[in-house]
Amino acid sequence: MSAILKKGVREILAELEHRSKRFSELARRVRVDSGKLSKHTLIRRLLELEKEGLVLRTVYNSRPPKVIYAITPEGKKLIQTIRDLKKRRKRTRT
Repeated sequence: MSAILKKGVREILAELEHRSKRFSELARRVRVDSGKLSKHTLIRRLLELEKEGLVLRTVYNSRPPKVIYAITPEGKKLIQTIRDLKKRRKRTRT
């Protein structure tokens, strides 16, 4: 679960929460190369999240190759846990 502490992971999971996305669409949505996250870092994070079972990567044998990323049920649970922690933190600050 160390991947969740890394840059860009929360944004990636949030983007995949409601529907699957192709790499290029995901890259646009998390603002790759605009200073937010580099393409190389996005690829690394997606591989880490896939390895930890939070993201599912599906490769379609087509021309050009099509790769779709989707969040797993475990990833959805993690998003909810992160939201709960944020709410709790807000309540304790006030």
